[in-house]
Order: sequence, then C-alpha cells, then structure tokens
Amino acid sequence: MRAGSAHPVRMMVLLLLLWGAARGGYAIEPGKPLKQYGRQSWQSDSGLPQNTVHAVAQTSDGFLWLATEGGLVRFDGQEFRTFDRSNTPALPGDSIEGLAMDRHGAIWVSCAGGLVRLEGGRFARVPGVTPTARVIKVLRNGDVLIAQDGGLAIRSDAGIRSLQGVSGELVAEGADGVLWVASGREEVSVTESTGVVEAKFAVTDIGELQVVAAGEHGDIWVGGHEGVVLFRGGMKVSVALRANVTAVLPMPNGEAWIGTDHGLVRYRAGRQERIAGSGITAARVEQLFRDRDGSVWVVFEGGVSRLGPDGALQEPIDLAGVLSIFEDSEGDMWFGTDSGGATVLREQAFSTLTVQDGLSDDFVRAVFQDHAGRDWIGTNRGGLNRVENGKVTTFRVGGAGSLASNVVLALAESGGDLFVGTPDGLNRLHDGRFELFTTANGLPDDFVRSLYTDKDGSLWIGTRGGLSHYAHGRFTSYSTLDGLGSNLIGSILRARDGTLWVGTLGGVSRFDGTGFKNFTQRDGLGGDAITTLAEDSEGTLWVAAHGAGLTRLRGGGFTAISASKAGLPSEIYSVLEDQSKDLWMGTAKGVYRVPLAQLNALADGGLPRQERRYLASRTA
Repeated sequence: MRAGSAHPVRMMVLLLLLWGAARGGYAIEPGKPLKQYGRQSWQSDSGLPQNTVHAVAQTSDGFLWLATEGGLVRFDGQEFRTFDRSNTPALPGDSIEGLAMDRHGAIWVSCAGGLVRLEGGRFARVPGVTPTARVIKVLRNGDVLIAQDGGLAIRSDAGIRSLQGVSGELVAEGADGVLWVASGREEVSVTESTGVVEAKFAVTDIGELQVVAAGEHGDIWVGGHEGVVLFRGGMKVSVALRANVTAVLPMPNGEAWIGTDHGLVRYRAGRQERIAGSGITAARVEQLFRDRDGSVWVVFEGGVSRLGPDGALQEPIDLAGVLSIFEDSEGDMWFGTDSGGATVLREQAFSTLTVQDGLSDDFVRAVFQDHAGRDWIGTNRGGLNRVENGKVTTFRVGGAGSLASNVVLALAESGGDLFVGTPDGLNRLHDGRFELFTTANGLPDDFVRSLYTDKDGSLWIGTRGGLSHYAHGRFTSYSTLDGLGSNLIGSILRARDGTLWVGTLGGVSRFDGTGFKNFTQRDGLGGDAITTLAEDSEGTLWVAAHGAGLTRLRGGGFTAISASKAGLPSEIYSVLEDQSKDLWMGTAKGVYRVPLAQLNALADGGLPRQERRYLASRTA
C-alpha cells in the first residue's frame, strides 16, 4: 500500500485491503460500514433442516449449534449435521426453542416436549422438570434458571429447587445475584436465589410489562407498553419516557439504550436523547446487543444497524425477522431469523467500496494508506478520495489550491504530505491545499505514472520522460542517457539490501547511486515491459512483465516462471506477501493467492503432479 503505482483494472470494486490475510479469523472492526463486512446466509437449500433459527451457541471445540424447528444443528463451518428424534432418541421433539451454555460447557436444549442437556457429545433428558420446561438463563454462579409449569426453578449441581410464588419469564439478575422477575400482571418480584421473595413492587404506570434488564452497578430497568421505570438502590425512579419500550440495554458507564416501537433512545444523567439514523430513526426496535468490543447492535423491524463511534446509527443492512444474535469466538456476528435461516457478518480479507458508498468513480488507478491510517483512492476521472472512519471525502479539479487533474495515477507520502501523480504534473497536499510541480519545477515530464517513498523520506517519481528524485525541495532527474532501460517508468522499489530497482518499458534497471545497469529478456526476464516489482520477506525480488507472468531474482540470477504452470494469468499488475508467506497478485481476471514456497519450487525446477494440484487449489 505504501508504493503508489497501480495498473488501472476496471471493476465495480474499489478497495482490496489485504490486512490479516493470514489470520484464522477476523474480529468485526468497530465503526466500519456494515455493508463492507462479508455476509453469508444458510437456509434449507444449503443444509439447514428448516429456516427458523431461534438461537445460536458455540461449544469449546469450535462447533456452532443452531436451534431450528426441524432439529438441533451442528455446523463445522462447512457442513451441517442435524440431530432430531429420528437419530437422537433423547430429544423429545424436533422444534428447538432455545440454547444455553452452562459453566461445565454443556448446552441446555429447550425443545418442544422437554429439556435436554448435551455434554461431551451425549444427549440426556433433564430429570425433575415438566415437559414445558425451558431455560431462561444461566446465572452468575453457574446455576440454570428454568421456567416450567408452576413457575420458576433453579437447577444446580445439587438438584432442582422451585422459587415458590414467583412466576414470569421476564428475569434479570442484579449485580448482587438477586433475581428481579416481572410478569404481565404489572408486578416485579425481588427474589433471592434460595427462593425467598424479599419484596414485590407494583408497577402500574407503564402498562403491561415486557422487558427487564440489569445494569452492572445495581440499576434495574423495567419496560412496558407505556414507558419505563428505573430501580436504583431498591427505590423506584421515574423516567419521563412515554413510549412502548421493547428493549433495554444498560451500559457499564451507567447509561442505558432504550428501544421503543418508534426508534432508539439514550438515557444518561437523567436525560433522554433520541438517536437518528438513515431510514431507521422511527422504526421499531426489536433487540439490542452489546458485543465484546462494546459496540451496540440494534435490530429493527426489517434490518440491523449498529451505533458508530460518533454515536449515530450506521446505515442498516436488510435482514428481516431476526430472532437471535450471537457473537462467536472469532468475533463474527450471527443472526438467527424466523424464516431466512442463519446469517453471519464477518471481517474479510477484501473490503469493497464503490460509488454506492460515496466513491467518486469505480475505475480505480491507485490506492494508498497514510501514516494516520487514512485510505486514499485515486480514480480514473473522479479525482481523489479520502476514506476516514467510514466516510468518503472527494477532492477534484476546482480552482486555486485544488488538484491539477481528476485522473489520479499514483499516490505516496513524503514529509507528512500526500503526493498525487497525475497526467498534468505532481500534486502535493499540504495544510489542505494542493501545490503543483511540473517540468517548470524540474520534473522530466508532467505525466507522473508512479511514486515511491524511500527509506530516508525522499520521493522517487516515475514519469513518461524518465525518473526523478525529489529531496530537500529539489528534483534530480535521470533518463536513458544515464542507463535507464526506457524513459517510461512503471514501478519503483528499494530492496532491503539498499538497491534501487526501476521497472521500465525496456526492462528492469538497477541504480547503485551513481549509474544504472539494465536487465532484459536476454538476462532471463520473462518480458521487458515491467508492470510491478515486489520483494518478499526472504529478500527475493519478484518482477511481473506485460503478458509474461512472474520472474524471480535470487542470487543474482533471473528465473522466469510459466504463468500456466503456476495457475496464473499472464498479466500481473501488483504483488503483495502476507504473514503466512503467500503471494497475493492482482490481475485483470481477479486476485490470486499462491504459496511462496510453491512458486520457488516451480522456479527451482518444477513440482510433482500432486503438488501442482495443491498449488491450483490454493489459487483463488
């Protein structure tokens, strides 16, 4: 990303960010637009027995478990295995209504006809409960709270004990372990886990109760059809919110997010604030969920949004009928739906940005990330785009202090300033204004095709008329008269041994500080029109040439690799190594990934047939 040359590949894709390609999983990045995550859905046509998913859970072995109305489903990331009455006699019914994980790592399965516990791959009926029993939640001490005929009960290692005189399935556990139980009878019971009812509160001013939530500092929220009340220190505190409260999510800082049938409300320091969001400000909130990074996910009628770092609701994704939300061990977000199966949002090696996200043009010529982590995108005719915190700002031609051209060919950073190569000269962005450098300032040509920031912070500039070095405010230029293979410069790279390599239309030129030595097909290169240069972690130089695939430079010798043998197209425009020592290559036919070891094996004399098949399977 630091080098600034890129071949213009026309796609409806902008940004291919290959960060973390070697990681086993990708945590969801806070603040990123939701539509930029990878999204995948599974329904009955892809292996689910039925498309209603009431709950999702994960065991320590990494398996995901989905509660459907056609059985309990285990998912290994590739295949589904369904457990139902036909193959699991311990299950009293196929309709699975809920899942809960206890302190032993066992899954409690609430299903039509009874309660089942799954541990160590074995299913067993839970004794001492009625056929209507279902798990409400696992308590802080590891005990399991169960709702069944006759009221609530707690299952511990010692057995089952009933909570006498307490009914209702709206339950919150306070920070002190006390249970707050609400029922539709407009009453809240405060109950010790031993079953002793300490107190009962009449809550008659907010309509029928439908949600109870506990904060980390002792606050208890009770929401109803006509408002919400707060219990703090055992005392009822009135909250002046007249709304149908559908969900409450208390936060560690004492604030609370309140979902209503007309949008989302933030409560802090006794004050309320309605949260705005694109197209969902007044929608009905169905659920609220806080992930491990502290981000708040909001399920609306028909869609899912998330609160961004600025406190505003992000652009939602369409996802109807969400019944359950689950965050797995890798940070992926799972959504079970009433008729659309299961959907996962996950980080991905490639993120896509197009004009629909605010980009000025889908034809991208250069991508660069600066020292502050901002992404800069140069387009074919739409000027320059800056992407920061998910927002796109566009810079175009338009008067004094603006870009010289809306065609951006290369990007780089030097001295804290952004440099932009265009057909009309070199632009420097400094303090919000662009300054233009041309042949009048010492450039060999105004058509700037490539940029490279050297280790000392100086800038190398590839043009149509030769190579230029910008340092200490001055340009020093080189051409074929100095030994360059061609004055048309395509790619520039400083190798770790200090050698400067320049890719030209007439081969690769090596600069030792005083002069150039040129290498062409006669020296072993696959082709002379160089499209990109890259150095891997072992110090090997990789050279791509027009129509000639890859060439390796190692030990002073060039070895051309047949594109067909490597399973690659002959046109390669960019090369990048990831942490797992795979080379990623941008081509006119997409992005390919090939193990570095396999490419070296090919260059060293070929591969056995079975290894060739393995290589082909790794390209993607």
